[in-house]
Amino acid sequence: ITALADFREKTRAKRVGWVTGLTPPSFVKSSESMRVLLTGATGFIGSHVARRFLAEGHTVAATVRRQSSRWRLHDIESRLDFIPGDINHIDDWQGRIDEIGADVCLHLAWDSTNGWSAPNAVDSAADSLRFVRAVLESGCKRLVVAGSSFEYEAMDEPLTEDSPVRPRDLYGAAKHAVHLVA
Repeated sequence: ITALADFREKTRAKRVGWVTGLTPPSFVKSSESMRVLLTGATGFIGSHVARRFLAEGHTVAATVRRQSSRWRLHDIESRLDFIPGDINHIDDWQGRIDEIGADVCLHLAWDSTNGWSAPNAVDSAADSLRFVRAVLESGCKRLVVAGSSFEYEAMDEPLTEDSPVRPRDLYGAAKHAVHLVA
């Protein structure tokens, strides 16, 4: 299940292509230090994203659930500003978003603690949309939201961002709904 979850997180790597070795987007190569808000930092992609932003000289505030293991961040933990909080309880820590004053936010988190059920997909989409709203209201200049291959039509050949969008289940539809709004 962990491998499947990590695969799902990686499916939109092109949007954060510098994780996969492509040229970093211009907002990452900023000559000025940026304040970055990152959800999903303890995940496979999130931990690499955190490292890259730190290597570029940016400040990273990472939201982390209290029960999440930080093993992927052990070498950079002291350089991160951790925000204890769960995306499905944003009211508990929304004030921190305003305090950070992020220039860019990468939203890579998705709550799968209750599995990949239809109700969980709807709840996770609603939580993500509340988070997106809080980020936008904080004045953040740029927001990047991770998607999933499940947003696209099932195909035998590799997917691209030009592949037809045809979610195959409620999870894919929920991820795509967040993408459309963000």
